[in-house]
Amino acid sequence: MASFGRVVLLLIAALSLVSALKESDRHFESFHPAVPQTHLRTINGGESFLSFIPSVETEDTHAIAINLAEQALGFPATYVVKNSYVTEHNNVRHVYLRQTAADGREIFNADLNINIHKKRALNVGHTFFSGSTAAQPGTISSVDAVNILLAFLKYDTDSGLTVPRPAVGVDLRHNITGVKGALTPATLRAGYMHVDGQLEPVWDIEVDMNLHWWSARVSSRSGQVLSVNDWVSDINSFNIYPIGVNDPSDGERAIVLNPATNPASPLGWNDQGSGTQYTTIGNNVYAQSNPTGGTPWLNNPRPSGAPSNDYNFPINFAAQPSSYTNASTTNLFAWNNYIHDIFYQYGFNEVSGNFQENNFNKGGLGNDAVQANCQDGAGFNNANMATPVDGQRPRMRMYVWSMSNPYRDGDLDQGIIMHEYAHGISNRLTGGPANSNCLGSGEAGGMGEGWGDWLATVIRQNSKYNRNTQFMMGDYSANNPLGIRKFPYTTNMTVNPETYSFINGAAYAGVHAKGEVWCGILWEVYWNFIDKYGFDADLYLGEGGNNKIVQNVIDGMKLQPCNPNFVDARDAIFKADQVNYGGSNYCPLWIGFAKRGLGVNAVGGRTGAPTVKEDFSLPVECENYGPTTTGGDVNFF
Repeated sequence: MASFGRVVLLLIAALSLVSALKESDRHFESFHPAVPQTHLRTINGGESFLSFIPSVETEDTHAIAINLAEQALGFPATYVVKNSYVTEHNNVRHVYLRQTAADGREIFNADLNINIHKKRALNVGHTFFSGSTAAQPGTISSVDAVNILLAFLKYDTDSGLTVPRPAVGVDLRHNITGVKGALTPATLRAGYMHVDGQLEPVWDIEVDMNLHWWSARVSSRSGQVLSVNDWVSDINSFNIYPIGVNDPSDGERAIVLNPATNPASPLGWNDQGSGTQYTTIGNNVYAQSNPTGGTPWLNNPRPSGAPSNDYNFPINFAAQPSSYTNASTTNLFAWNNYIHDIFYQYGFNEVSGNFQENNFNKGGLGNDAVQANCQDGAGFNNANMATPVDGQRPRMRMYVWSMSNPYRDGDLDQGIIMHEYAHGISNRLTGGPANSNCLGSGEAGGMGEGWGDWLATVIRQNSKYNRNTQFMMGDYSANNPLGIRKFPYTTNMTVNPETYSFINGAAYAGVHAKGEVWCGILWEVYWNFIDKYGFDADLYLGEGGNNKIVQNVIDGMKLQPCNPNFVDARDAIFKADQVNYGGSNYCPLWIGFAKRGLGVNAVGGRTGAPTVKEDFSLPVECENYGPTTTGGDVNFF
């Protein structure tokens, strides 16, 4: 055990930072130690992919992935397999490894993901530690580590923390009860992080503090807080009615009959496998009002659709949102289900970590339907999504917006709901469903926000729009025609001038500003696909350019490494196009990326060296590219 004096000094130092904060004001930018990152990839692909790694003679794609991963490392290492699954529509195997030290405990920032197709590697990304893994455990107790973290995060510490059961396993996994304000006991396990070329013993801590769900690592040797990630992702944005209607200012509500789709929701939206529920409870989401902002939710008020599951409730926009809570809860329930079913078709399914109570023996972990709180009283003018690992329930909080009188309700805003749900998609797919710490900060965190804006804008499209149409974020909810972003989303660079290097500026230090740039880049690519293939209003099984680019972006999340930068994510989208469409969209992709500075010679930032280098150059074969009238490629390769 650490000396009592040292722990007391650590707590006093941390407590000196504590101020009387509201819970909603308590915010910390996620951080983690800088570690060497190795990304082995090709963009053009071709026959050999990573040609330096030979193929192996077996049909077991999991075994192939492990074999190739070990060869790619170039040094001996022990590991555990965190996830391994296949995306059915393109038969790509995704395997995620976590390095272990000599004593069998995990090195929490030593991750490897490899993606294989047709028995060859598409790419490999890893942060494995190449030094000696013989390390000594620390001496600071888990209880002291929790108090150190609480003080660092500006919560009250508590001398009454207890360990109700003995620690088990090589990683000493156990719970700690008594954390003031926590929804559940804190969970801890012992392990390591590699920091500055050596292994540092740490306590890995998860604690759900309601508006923030913290995942952190505290050194059990020095007491230093080495990494913090908040599984709750905040945003300031937007809306929906039926698909294609972004918010109440964009169109009218409509009655939709039997909207559930197979195989995404085989029992419909109101059945978890034990019979029909006549309220907003289903296999994909629990939707309920939460006007006090409190933590109990399971028995909170929900609209009743009995006896025939008919949810038809009035809205009076001249009154405050509290007068039409049933209509708002119904809308929130429906849109969580819509999004679940749509993205199931693109591969966000059980094995990749989607949100379902019952997984119907299809793999993955269940009991994690979304907890969607309508008109949550914990805040105003915002929304958030907490995304823990597969098998733990995510939590979406939707707030009322107070920028008009009467107020407006974010639960009627498709953009907001889609943005928040997109955090769940990107966090479960990047780094695999057992790791929710891969999009915490910097460019990675920015892309988490950018995917949310992009998917919210993609899902509202129809055939009347074009590449010069301007789309705002949050304009309805915030009662501001300019929205809440710096620029509208459009391919017109006179209106939106953002390019990759913008994120070097002080005004783009936050993840939301970085996300604007990433969304703008993807918007260029989106319209290049529309120009080539046309638009298809069928978001589920369509064959339009909108469907194809969404497929590539979703698969790119699976293919990219943990904590990617823009260049990593770009390259993963190229990889996805190779396996999905034979690389036939090479030039439309390059032209879109390069227009906004993510060209051939662009250089992404890294932890410790965040400045990026933009580039507008194209591959030679794309300099004279143009889509034909039949949608084919001219001078493609």
